[in-house]
Amino acid sequence: MNIDSPIETILGVGPAFAAKLKKRGISNVLDVIKCTPIRYVDFTRVKTIESVVPGQYVVVAGRILTSKSSKSFRRGINLLTADISDSTGVIIAIWFNQPFLSSLLRKGNSVRLYGLVATDIHGKKVIKSPEIQVSENSEPEAKYSEKVGVPSGVFRKFVTKVLSLTAEIADPLPDNIVHKYNLISLSDAYKFVHRPIEMEDVDIARQRLSVDELWRLILVQKTEKHKNCELKSYPVKISSDNYIADKKALKFDLTDDQIKTVDDIFSDIGKNVPMRRLINGDVGSGKTIVAFLASLRVISNKLNVLMLAPTTVLAHQHYQTWGELFPSVNHALITASQNIYNDRVMSRTKIMTEIKLGGGALICGTHALLNLDQEIIDRTALVVVDEQHRFGVEQRAKLINGKLISPHMLSMSATPIPRTMALILYGDLDVSVIKHKPIGRKPITTRLVSEAGRDVMYRFVDQLINKGQQCYVVCPLIQPAEGEDGEGVYEFVEEKKAVLDEYEKLKSTIFSHRKIGLLHGRLKQEEKDEILNNFKNGDIDILISTTVIEVGVDAPNASCIIVENAEYFGLSQLHQLRGRVGRSSNQSYCLLLAKNWNDKVNARLEMLVNSNDGFELAEKDLSMRGPGEIYGTMQAGIPPFKFASISDGDLLNRASSIAKEMMELGPENWPVVTKNMIRDLAQKIHRE
Repeated sequence: MNIDSPIETILGVGPAFAAKLKKRGISNVLDVIKCTPIRYVDFTRVKTIESVVPGQYVVVAGRILTSKSSKSFRRGINLLTADISDSTGVIIAIWFNQPFLSSLLRKGNSVRLYGLVATDIHGKKVIKSPEIQVSENSEPEAKYSEKVGVPSGVFRKFVTKVLSLTAEIADPLPDNIVHKYNLISLSDAYKFVHRPIEMEDVDIARQRLSVDELWRLILVQKTEKHKNCELKSYPVKISSDNYIADKKALKFDLTDDQIKTVDDIFSDIGKNVPMRRLINGDVGSGKTIVAFLASLRVISNKLNVLMLAPTTVLAHQHYQTWGELFPSVNHALITASQNIYNDRVMSRTKIMTEIKLGGGALICGTHALLNLDQEIIDRTALVVVDEQHRFGVEQRAKLINGKLISPHMLSMSATPIPRTMALILYGDLDVSVIKHKPIGRKPITTRLVSEAGRDVMYRFVDQLINKGQQCYVVCPLIQPAEGEDGEGVYEFVEEKKAVLDEYEKLKSTIFSHRKIGLLHGRLKQEEKDEILNNFKNGDIDILISTTVIEVGVDAPNASCIIVENAEYFGLSQLHQLRGRVGRSSNQSYCLLLAKNWNDKVNARLEMLVNSNDGFELAEKDLSMRGPGEIYGTMQAGIPPFKFASISDGDLLNRASSIAKEMMELGPENWPVVTKNMIRDLAQKIHRE
């Protein structure tokens, strides 16, 4: 047997077990080794029986005084009980339907138990269904996910039978780099992660496995960036006089961050190497205006700009905003349901003809842009991707890797991204940061509102509407007893507010004298568009909505947003919702309500009260909740991390340095296993 041997060669793995394992992608010995533990029971951290209290998961150690097997009176299931004593007291251990443990529970045996402490009807301490280890010299015990199709204990035995073969695992890093960055070998990492002598071994092993996940991804990104330098693009000529005229047409001043970002973009698109740049901007910082200024210069060169948005609402908003600012410059909207050119509805074929004859246009749209005429794509010099993490690598590549020439690409992210995360998610892009909001906008006032203050809050909203302003009310659910919104999945909690209920309540009672709108993810696209346009035009006073409004909706007259059940949202998402207001010179307000107040919820929401800085809040959210919870799948195509935490700056710096050294070493000098690993990861990212 070797590391490539099929799982059937492992003693004890019969056809039934093999079939279960193969369904989970475990087909050979190496797959078994790579299926690492999900947790450990550290039997070395023993508490005295006297010190444990009900509600704790603990390890206790002692000798067996008595043990007994019986049947429960009502259900007839096997009960196994044992009295365990140490020098401080006695605890009763209880197991249900595990009679096979009786052989371990002989009087006088030393055992260690891990489980939940409770009390019985007599007030005696009980440890329920504990895991057991019979050993004088105890060590941490690995526990495996039973999602692989076999019990943890059984899988642990399989691992034991093949663990010596970890020595055959080829290390993708040269020995000098392993030693330089104070790492252990990959084979030792797998050996220690499965069979640690002490918990410190797990930390050392996971550190190596974490670094490997990070440096490989960074290296793939660096390789992609290097390949980009070999492509050719249209060099866009920039006229400073025209740029000055463009800025005057805006009728407002750009911020310093916007000016610097425009300068960076102009420098990039003036070259014949395709730009790959991300605008990482805070909510309402004016990213779209920067993209428009770049687009104007491209169109003045009689070339096309494609503006790809994840939703029809956002695509239509970009088209409409461009038409308001630059009505004389050709612009089109292409979606599954709408085809418009210079404010005239016409067939898509006719629009394509007009664009070809017109000598350059801004073409806004959704995924429909992926299927444009090749002639249009070949005359496209710039692709702007809004909310770029919503699109897979292959989707973006379809637009930027034309047959004749590769367009420049400008990505925009409305979610402020911590520097560490940006390095991982967007390592193949140059990053411009826009932190400050346009001049004249006031910081949004954020307040926590208790149930006792609800009536006062409603009166305040009514006063704002009297002044001609508008309000959003955001709820996490569409209707009671449902957990799916179409924008995200939420575990149902009875106390969560639902938009359908809230709409009926506010419309029929508190705000019966106001115009109320309803918006959620299950409405047809045409209905969503109509509702948002009515709200933007002032025909709706209060819009009751789910988080469908989270990104891209721009209604400058909305000056208040109420978020119900704020405790169920992360800081970054709350900051995104807050960004729907504060988009004019009016003072704006974000009012947060929660059903389940506690110290943790209060402390987290107070961070939002005390800061309008999306980057600062994203850092805090990352440290508290982890990247997966904040960004979901993070960026389309990026695989989830099994070990790595990208909030660990030291780990990330080491991984980045390793990737840099491997890049300098050159693919021709990489071990074969490294070449295969990087190739497979790159293919996986492109597929997804």
